[in-house]
Amino acid sequence: MKKGTAITIGVIVILAALFALQKSVPQEEVVDKDVVSVDVLDNGREAGQEVIGQWISIEDVNYVSEINGDGSYKEIYDGQIVSEGTWEILTTLENEGLGIDSTFDRQVFLKKTDGQNGEIFYYQIPEQEEDRLVLVYLFGDVLMFERAVPN
Repeated sequence: MKKGTAITIGVIVILAALFALQKSVPQEEVVDKDVVSVDVLDNGREAGQEVIGQWISIEDVNYVSEINGDGSYKEIYDGQIVSEGTWEILTTLENEGLGIDSTFDRQVFLKKTDGQNGEIFYYQIPEQEEDRLVLVYLFGDVLMFERAVPN
């Protein structure tokens, strides 16, 4: 083999190795906190879009949860706002510091932050249909809703 050919092959191998190494190192993601977090699920649907709407509790029709596309939410009971704040969708709980086992069949979570006192609520979304929403509060109850006005 000629010396020039060996050098060319060596350079190509080194560049391929550097490219592979660069792809394996996690890149820091810049996130604008004013924008609702939206991830793409395995089926191609965007996580987060499924929960937007006005939801009426199946167990208590006086309880309405309004989840808005701008990242805000309102909890309404008997026509009165009892809580409001911001929401986002998470596809992992690893960085949340909850200290719970987060092995769920469906890795889609709703995180609500109360605008008045900053309290954070975490829910797993085990299923979601066009007109039905189920939220499992990670530290308590299961909430089931029906869409107030179908899309």
